[in-house]
Amino acid sequence: MKFKKIFNGQLKEHSKFRFKGKVIASLLFLLLVSPVSTQFYDGSNRSGSGSPLFNVELFRTFSEDNESYRVYFYYEVINDNLTFIKKGTSTFSAKFDLISAVYDEENNVILTKSFYKEIVEKDYRDTNSPDKKVMLNNYYDLSPGKYVLKFKLNDLNSNKSTTQQINIELKEFQSKKLAMSDIIFIQNNPMYKDSLRSPRDFIIKANNNFPAPKGPIYIYFDFYTKQLNSEIEIDYRLKNKKGKTEIDTTVKKIIDSHLTGHYLTISKESLSGNKYTCIITVKDKDYKVTNEAGLSFFWIKIPQTDNDLSLALKQMTYILPADSLDKYEEADPEEQKRFFISFWSKMDPNPHTEVNELMEEYFRRVNYADHKFKVMNSPGWRTDRGRILIKFGDPDEIERHPFEVDSVPYEIWRYYTLQRIFVFVDQTGFGDYRIAPEYLDQEYK
Repeated sequence: MKFKKIFNGQLKEHSKFRFKGKVIASLLFLLLVSPVSTQFYDGSNRSGSGSPLFNVELFRTFSEDNESYRVYFYYEVINDNLTFIKKGTSTFSAKFDLISAVYDEENNVILTKSFYKEIVEKDYRDTNSPDKKVMLNNYYDLSPGKYVLKFKLNDLNSNKSTTQQINIELKEFQSKKLAMSDIIFIQNNPMYKDSLRSPRDFIIKANNNFPAPKGPIYIYFDFYTKQLNSEIEIDYRLKNKKGKTEIDTTVKKIIDSHLTGHYLTISKESLSGNKYTCIITVKDKDYKVTNEAGLSFFWIKIPQTDNDLSLALKQMTYILPADSLDKYEEADPEEQKRFFISFWSKMDPNPHTEVNELMEEYFRRVNYADHKFKVMNSPGWRTDRGRILIKFGDPDEIERHPFEVDSVPYEIWRYYTLQRIFVFVDQTGFGDYRIAPEYLDQEYK
């Protein structure tokens, strides 16, 4: 097995520029020093990590010329991941630029776009907030083909940067009678004054991962049809993780445009589980197209069913001593419930609020790992990548090598501020990435 040479540089904090409150991280540190042996829950790299992290989500739909794709990009930049410096006597300022580039199959740059943004806050506490964020978006019109999309965010106060990369394939659709866009889950109501908003106005829900248990879910997609003034039937199904259909809705409409946007509102209270597959089928009398997307919820309060409570305790394996986990796995539901409430109550950073921020963040990671890293019959939170993400949070950078000529597939995860690096290797070729032996010590150093 061969790997490209990896450089793990030492990064220095520009402490004189930092205005970062570490309340959550300090409380998480209590889990690290409590009697949990080597099992711990480290601070979130989503917020306050010292690196200018950002989220990017994409939505592939069709352009207005009905000949090419329009690929929207939605960026989320959190205040707590930026460096603020004092501006004048009463405000704080963060500045960054965000650059995106499209590469073709020959690795040639064919399109670039950039943003410059300054954020000014009057309240010092807002510079540390993981809840205050900037949402930006742009799009590219691209012909069918394969592309590599690269993104780079530069913090202009700290001179630090982070990058992301996404590979996409856009398949030819012009000759088809019907075609569907991606399915996206959005946080804001897509209807405004009885007309559909532009996708540029959507606030995308990152990773399709929602806090439970209340509120609406908005599901949106576009579809392309060659024939006008025809009746289209749209079928929505939500299947739980056992494959049982909990929602099955069919609507019909007469189509008078080649490109049509459609949305559905679902109440979270109507769903009993925490993980679903949304399957949407669009069809006319002769043709049909189907697309699907995962949808999940993470616990911000005690799970309601005995099965969910038992699963939640199992998923706490990374922060519980083994003897406690063994004891309460075998306990009756009432005892499990008392232990669950007691454990997270002790870890609640702000008992005066309804939400336990530590619990919410932990199960967000668990649920994301379970959704992203599932391998055959193994749940994602039990895999090596899932465990590392749950313990350390989102990496500052992921370098993927799925099709190397001289090695098996592998990924490099870099945590700059934690000074850790992990290499995951897929020896079988079935997506079962394991930590390379020479990097095992990184987890416990």
